[in-house]
Amino acid sequence: METWVYVHEPYNTTGTKHNATNNQYTYASLSSGITFTVYVQGKGSSSILQQDFTTGPNTVTPELTPAPEPSPVPTPIPTPEISPLPNPSQTSSYLEPVILPTCDINNPEVQFIQSKDDWKHINDNHKRIFCVSPGDYRSLNNIKLTVSGTAEKRRYIMLNNGNNTHPAKLPIHELSNFSIHLQNADYWIIDRASAIDTPNISHNFLVDRGSSNNIFNKIFTQNVFHTMWIRHQAHNNTIQNSRFDGITQKGAEADLSTINIIDWDVSVEMLGTKVINNEFVNVKLSLW
Repeated sequence: METWVYVHEPYNTTGTKHNATNNQYTYASLSSGITFTVYVQGKGSSSILQQDFTTGPNTVTPELTPAPEPSPVPTPIPTPEISPLPNPSQTSSYLEPVILPTCDINNPEVQFIQSKDDWKHINDNHKRIFCVSPGDYRSLNNIKLTVSGTAEKRRYIMLNNGNNTHPAKLPIHELSNFSIHLQNADYWIIDRASAIDTPNISHNFLVDRGSSNNIFNKIFTQNVFHTMWIRHQAHNNTIQNSRFDGITQKGAEADLSTINIIDWDVSVEMLGTKVINNEFVNVKLSLW
């Protein structure tokens, strides 16, 4: 049985031309099921692109070339899940909870400290939330705290720099650099304070006699003469989540502990002091 294919010259075909009449080419030699290529021009139209055809009984059926099989996507090897290290601030029952208030400009209890002069308000009775902007306040030496909060209404000194990152991970221009002296001052939370390069300050954080129930949270010290001294009848003070990094040469020669819990009376008491989840780097670890 002959298979007819109609083409318009001068387009080419693949196969053996048998004869031609009015541009009709007969392929008698092609048996059914043979694939060949032909350029076809339709009636009154421009040329149609090259197409593959398969011969059949009195018909020509276009054979669509199937799309190539996509390359198999390798199955990703799952990365083993590494459990995060436990966060002691979430798991230890000994840590003191620290829930900081917001630095709300509309709260009359909030005092923003943006200059050295603003520290004069630190003992105002009608203020209890002190939001400290990054800055160098070292020339004030030990800033004295002489008033107390209560268990229900603590007083706060906290870094106000737009984030909650530990100060040991921040550049110095994002830190507030100052030292504190508590004098009969209870129920303060000092959060994210820094003391850096203070060779002329004897004790950066001095908890004097009778100052109790205070929390030092996320403190950062570096290159200081001495970090902290807790004295007689200063009870239930907590130092937690802090990093104490390096002391001066004179501090090393003085052989002071990073945190001194000591006084010189015949009988002394400093009860309930907690030193928890802190990092000590190139300092004397012992507590007196």
